[in-house]
Amino acid sequence: MRTKRLAAIAALALSVTGVLPLAGTAQATVTDLYVNNRSNAGCSDTAPGAGSQAVPFCTVSAAADVVQAGQTVHVTSNIYKESVHLTHSGTPGAPITFTGPAHPDDATWLPNLLASDHVFDLDHVHDVVVEHMGGQSAQEGVVTTGSNHVTLDSLTLTSTGALGNATTPALHITGGSSAVTVSRTTINAPHGEGLVVDPGTSGAVITTNDISDTYGHGILVTDAPGTVITGNTTHNDCGPGIELAGNSSGATVENNVLAENDNSTGPWGPCPANTAHADLVVSAASATGTTADYNLITTATQHPYTWAGQQYTDVPSFQQGSGQGAHDLSTDVAKLNKEGSPAIDSADANAPGELPTDIDGNPRVDDPLVANTGAGAASYDRGAREYQGDTVASDLTVAQTALQAGQPDTPLHVTATSTGVVSAWPVAKNTIDFGDGTVVDTVLGATGNPHDYAAPGTYTVTDTVTNTSGGTGSTSRTVTVGSDFSPLAPARILDTRSGIGAPAQQVGPGGVLKFQVTGHGGVPTDGKVTAVLLNLTATGATAATHITAFPGGQVPTASNLNATPGLDVGNAVVVPVAADGTVSLYNHAGDVDLIADVQGFYSTAPQGTALRLDRQATPVRALDTRDSSYGIGEVGPGQSIRVQVRGTNLLPADTQYAVLNLTATEGTANSYITAAPNGNPPTTSNLNFTAGQTVANQVTAPINADGTVTLYNHTGDVHLIVDIQGGYRTAGGASLVTTAPTRVLDTRDGTGGINGKIGPSSAYSVKVAGVAGIPRGAKAVLINLTATDPTADSWIAAGNLAGADPTPSFSNLDMTAGATVPNLALVPVDPWNGTIFLYNHAGWTNLVADVQGYTM
Repeated sequence: MRTKRLAAIAALALSVTGVLPLAGTAQATVTDLYVNNRSNAGCSDTAPGAGSQAVPFCTVSAAADVVQAGQTVHVTSNIYKESVHLTHSGTPGAPITFTGPAHPDDATWLPNLLASDHVFDLDHVHDVVVEHMGGQSAQEGVVTTGSNHVTLDSLTLTSTGALGNATTPALHITGGSSAVTVSRTTINAPHGEGLVVDPGTSGAVITTNDISDTYGHGILVTDAPGTVITGNTTHNDCGPGIELAGNSSGATVENNVLAENDNSTGPWGPCPANTAHADLVVSAASATGTTADYNLITTATQHPYTWAGQQYTDVPSFQQGSGQGAHDLSTDVAKLNKEGSPAIDSADANAPGELPTDIDGNPRVDDPLVANTGAGAASYDRGAREYQGDTVASDLTVAQTALQAGQPDTPLHVTATSTGVVSAWPVAKNTIDFGDGTVVDTVLGATGNPHDYAAPGTYTVTDTVTNTSGGTGSTSRTVTVGSDFSPLAPARILDTRSGIGAPAQQVGPGGVLKFQVTGHGGVPTDGKVTAVLLNLTATGATAATHITAFPGGQVPTASNLNATPGLDVGNAVVVPVAADGTVSLYNHAGDVDLIADVQGFYSTAPQGTALRLDRQATPVRALDTRDSSYGIGEVGPGQSIRVQVRGTNLLPADTQYAVLNLTATEGTANSYITAAPNGNPPTTSNLNFTAGQTVANQVTAPINADGTVTLYNHTGDVHLIVDIQGGYRTAGGASLVTTAPTRVLDTRDGTGGINGKIGPSSAYSVKVAGVAGIPRGAKAVLINLTATDPTADSWIAAGNLAGADPTPSFSNLDMTAGATVPNLALVPVDPWNGTIFLYNHAGWTNLVADVQGYTM
């Protein structure tokens, strides 16, 4: 059974940059067009200025319709569900270029999901370059018809046609095309042919490609004399790796690696019947004037060669019978791509079509451990990849200094350790680049390479080992340093009703209230505070409005609190602090009083009380007073209850503060709930509600010695629901990186990929890692969720989709029909795809999500 490589092919890319061509003489100055359909790109195919970097095209097709000679179309990495049909041409020296991201890690599909269409169709064009892109198609992926002087470079293609249709190629050169070069391209075609060159084609160059797992041929050339096939790797194909059919005379077939082709079993079942059992097949007419040499076959193939109708079972018989392959070699497939492979330094560097770099962009290198047995001045390897040596720093570890109970924390301090194996090549130098401009020399195995970052963030640390022959190997790791949390006894630092922290007056429509947080309520004034945890309350609103908490400057497109006349509304907010120690609050409409109770701060300075945030893999329900199994019923007026939050299946023993989603429902009177009351009645609140209202708020509550938190109800009777989202610990956990509020979802305008209300009993996936400044690998996000205009009473659950219960047993947001309700949530991120899921229980609702921070 052949190895499946579909997972590797799933990362395909398109990415475009540019400016819409202008009329008249101005058009000549435009050299770049841009395509970017990401949700925050503001793209348009028709708006004035479309195609510019500021207003990129939404589709590649829009760029293809207007691109002119000498212009480059830059396509941003993302998924583009379209078929691109290009009819515009460049000129010699001024080609049209379509280019995507150069690095595979930043690549995504350019899929074509319509079975009748191509991914990229170059129709009677000339002087065109398509590079660093990918595509998936049920039909031909990339096709050049009647085109000339076309270069297809660094593509990643897969075909998914109907099983058994071995005639559909992933890449097709047809219609009398000429001077077409296909280079450094990866093709996987489990349902069709790999690369097909049709009759009438001339001057085709097929070089340095990796073609695998095809249902048919790797490379099939028919009636196309003079074709150059150099430096390719074909492996695990049902049919021959390379076949020259009809009259394809005068061809060059050199430096190719043909590994385990002509199989009986393909990736999805039996291979089709095949009469040409060989790695390399050359017809009698094609043999005339054709050179085949410096190729490498593997010993597993039963009939590696068919030349002019004659089969040959090994290299010596092929050399003797055909007069070709004087420098051909055979080897076990297990010896490929490693030190000692016969492919290393054994190619003909002067072969037509050979490139100075391999399929991955690596330069040609001379392996000092292998004798040079090839031809030409340079040392080239056979096949698509140049062996770079096994210099590696395979065990680079970078870690933030762990918390130690009772000791001041050092949230910006890390240590890096480099270990690795360098085989037979001695190490000349080893450096560690901490990703902030600091590079230090070290040695393998050295521990305690310390470093202090200047600011929170996620950094890429790279360990580079250089050997005595000049070969290098690098290993990179990311490390996140953030701010640690210091809890405070809740203290009121703003109340516009009484003049605390600001004048005693309401904030007007469009108004911004700036107030001091450092130096108040226990928040330090050392300049190291990055954010504060506030319970923010709006009261006395004269109109429906929203409040945005931000560090100052331009008001972001985000909200933290939604208020309506006659209703007091509170919400937890983590907001970055400005350099002058202030926080700003923006009021959208009407007049409103604002109240802020500080509950803690985040700082990069050592704090003896510092804690780090740890999220639950899935939120856990710790209390529901409606359910008698929890042993606590309705909470009465002036009553305090204790809720267990530490213990088995709950929070770890070192957790000092619990991050809870607290919900009040079925209250008999207007009231409020306070976590860990500081008096009876307490002077601050965490959750305000009216009689009959169901409302939730995130609460960060201190944990008692017995592992419980205390909740106080002011008046009336009320049911309480407590879901544990995470906690702050003295050991373990992670520093929080706070961000200015950033919108990642708004179903009202399609931000985040969901356009329109979300329906009942449905889960939706929203990308958060890798967008909005949140790095890939983020483990949790602190996110403000807002439901607006729901059609029914409902609740929202936010969590990690991986392994999630179809109907979650927790909630983050409760809303009533027609209301707009926000709540802060600590949400785990799916480690596989960087998403969170949002589940709506009933009715239809719009949903908005604003990120406030993340942990790694």
